[in-house]
Amino acid sequence: MKVLGVGMGRTGTASLARALRTLGYRTLHWAPDYLADVFEKGVEPDLARYNGWDAVTDIPAALFYREVLAAYPACQFILTVRDEQEWLESIRALYENPNRFDRLKQFPPQHRAWLAKISEDLRKFAYGSEKVLPALYLRRYREHIERVQNVIPAGRLLVMDITRGEGWEKLCPFLGKPFPPEPFPHANARVRK
Repeated sequence: MKVLGVGMGRTGTASLARALRTLGYRTLHWAPDYLADVFEKGVEPDLARYNGWDAVTDIPAALFYREVLAAYPACQFILTVRDEQEWLESIRALYENPNRFDRLKQFPPQHRAWLAKISEDLRKFAYGSEKVLPALYLRRYREHIERVQNVIPAGRLLVMDITRGEGWEKLCPFLGKPFPPEPFPHANARVRK
């Protein structure tokens, strides 16, 4: 793994994943099934599962930045952030949406049910509750940002707010990549407030 996006979901992680793909990285986004055994059974994360990927973004991988830091000494880290109230609104719009599992329709029914359960288990693991509890979710969001900034060495960490328009001008110099000709991608823009 060369790059780990350590931002929590709804901070521009899908846009970051698209940007990393544009820059030539084999990128995995979200993929809770990769670490399902960690939050289902409490086992240690097997990071070797990510060896086929250059970059990984979003939770659950973002929660294991310490382990990634130790396992991949050349890995660079990108912390996507956004205004915390906007983040909470976006989280609520996603997790309280009765159609939130529509994106799983591409999978067979039995796999869909398993992924839906894993998504719920992941919310409990990441935020302390399957249900959006604003004070708890905001505390976990703040703690994650603070811990990442305290653990990852400054030279290996980029903090960017994609929702405020930060893009290639920050990302490309950090990764040592040339600027692509196309605009920075903005996935899920329709959900933003």
